[in-house]
This record gives sequence, C-alpha cells and structure tokens, in this order.
Amino acid sequence: MNIDQTNTSEYILIDSNLRPSYAKIQTARLSKYEALSKNRGFAMNRSSRRYILKDEFDLLKKKP
Repeated sequence: MNIDQTNTSEYILIDSNLRPSYAKIQTARLSKYEALSKNRGFAMNRSSRRYILKDEFDLLKKKP
C-alpha cells in the first residue's frame, strides 16, 4: 500500500566506470529524494554505481 503521494520517476542504476551501452544494471521507480539519498550512500561507500533519470540515460546512449 502506497501512502506517500510523492511524485516518482523512472531511474536507472548504472555503473559509471562502464560505457553507456553496458552500464545499465537495473531500473526502479523512485522519488527525487530517494534517488539523491541512495546516490549519497553510494558515494560514501566509494561505489561507482549511481541512479540517473531514464531520460538522461537515453541522452548518454545517443552521444557518439
């Protein structure tokens, strides 16, 4: 049951060390706050993973 009425968007978990064609690990529906807090946790743990918006990922894939 979803009680919170916060807007959610589709985010993609990527590995920033890999090229965009191989970087995608999984997708998730998160609020902006959830994505920011998870990215902060990844940074604190020195992980190369982070969540980005699906639209931004599509733009990265189109770059030559």
